[in-house]
Amino acid sequence: MQPPILRRREAYKESLRVFQRFLSHILEYPEVSIVTFREVPSLYREPKERTLNLDQIFRLARNAASSNDWQIVDGKSISPAEVLRLLIECVAKYLCRGVEPSFIPVHPTLGPTSKPFKLHVRKRVKMADLLQLCHQAIEFVENHDRIPPAITVKSVTFGPSDLLEATAKAVAYYSRYRRLPANVEIGGNWDLPMVVQRWNLIDRIKSQWSWTILPEGFASRRIEELTIWQAWTVRPAIFGGKGLHARS
Repeated sequence: MQPPILRRREAYKESLRVFQRFLSHILEYPEVSIVTFREVPSLYREPKERTLNLDQIFRLARNAASSNDWQIVDGKSISPAEVLRLLIECVAKYLCRGVEPSFIPVHPTLGPTSKPFKLHVRKRVKMADLLQLCHQAIEFVENHDRIPPAITVKSVTFGPSDLLEATAKAVAYYSRYRRLPANVEIGGNWDLPMVVQRWNLIDRIKSQWSWTILPEGFASRRIEELTIWQAWTVRPAIFGGKGLHARS
């Protein structure tokens, strides 16, 4: 462990004075609410159940057809992994039988724990093959509570981003024509969720090795990889505090 750099006593006291002046200043504004860290979980607490009705699922699918990203649907925050799980269930358990669900629950789901596969060419997938992919993915997810890194059908391997794009396009098609398409074209989605680019996660993760609590020169490629793969689970917290002003 690297010893932290200590401040001089005068610099330490000055920092406390600045912080006290800052608190005194913001308390002068009646529209600003002060909360403690113990209150924060209750302000961003998850609802007991997250469910989406059919119209909400259609909106989810139309967005996911062109973007591997978290989504917020009517105040419900949904991670890319949860979007994928919901869409494969929608296609394989309901729409393929002509059944329109009243609602589908959103299940907490982890990202892959090994490198996710990604098609690097555009490919047209027949609906029969897509249904087989969905059934294999459902079995994996229900057994492990995480999305699979790859699914193979007829000697062709697909990654989770491929499956997300395919099921999203199938559900979006159903929303327009009230039937599933004969096939869907995939290969346009990035293999990792957009938050990796949005937050520059790869560089930020690598920069953590300079943290003083770690031994000098320490780095772990495995930790870096697992962190990036779990970007599939990232989604924003939704502010639910009544009578308080949410600040971003």
